[in-house]
Amino acid sequence: GAYYNPNIEAARFIVEEIAAELKDIDIVILGTVSDYFRNNNVPENVRLIGRVNDEELFEWLAIADLALNPMFTGSGINMKMLDYFSFAIPVVTTWVGARGIDGVDSSDFMACDKEECIGNIKRLIENKERRIKMGRNARHIAENTYNWKKMSIEYDDILKTLIKRNQIGSKTQDFLCCHGKT
Repeated sequence: GAYYNPNIEAARFIVEEIAAELKDIDIVILGTVSDYFRNNNVPENVRLIGRVNDEELFEWLAIADLALNPMFTGSGINMKMLDYFSFAIPVVTTWVGARGIDGVDSSDFMACDKEECIGNIKRLIENKERRIKMGRNARHIAENTYNWKKMSIEYDDILKTLIKRNQIGSKTQDFLCCHGKT
């Protein structure tokens, strides 16, 4: 995550509570939010990686068994959830972290209150079959709901309809990307 207050709050929870309680689990924190901890001691089971490019991000996501998204504040959809989904990684998140995500709690991801995070992480770690199923469900959502190509076609159709109805100016057409065409 980026060095942004809601991400810092989530990372602090991971470092101070989750990592301290689940010492036998290796936790990796990616992104500039890691900079918040650079001058602090972190538990031995926490690795602060820092800023990564897409290739490095994909390498980390490819080996992850579980993703955490314990967001408590902020707004909008957490794009990191869609990254996790696209790699079929089961996710433990808070209700704030799951906002805007089209999916079913306990089937596609695990959303919970702060107090339930550690218990849910333990349950998923202990149940590989459930992790695999949840990851597959998440991947299905990424492919069918949040697929950029599919979404762009749907938005393109909406914009074309609005143009036909003259609800938006014809000059807008110059800025629309219609499946690679202008």
